[in-house]
Amino acid sequence: MESPKNVLEIFSPLLIFEYIRLMTVAAYVKDDKQPDCVKFKIKAADYERLRQEPLQTALIGLEMHFENNVLTAVPSAKCLQQYTNKVMKEGVLQYAENYGKRYENYITVIE
Repeated sequence: MESPKNVLEIFSPLLIFEYIRLMTVAAYVKDDKQPDCVKFKIKAADYERLRQEPLQTALIGLEMHFENNVLTAVPSAKCLQQYTNKVMKEGVLQYAENYGKRYENYITVIE
């Protein structure tokens, strides 16, 4: 997986949904100490643009809550189960490394 060179300039709900899913999962699988949730900073206007997208399948298995420009995400056990094998786990961790800053014009993980 090649690391993108630039920040994405065009708002793409589907790519941002995938970012939310994979960055959430990566936070849970990167070590044994799992967080309570993963928090993302996103503007209310951008969150509303995401909510208007009819295809939200990438978010299946995530419990999400939005308040004060912070989106919190918690994956279900079934969602995390998909990433227990070595290939899936390495793939999601590589995604987090390569794409962690890709969508920072719209959304970022709050560490």
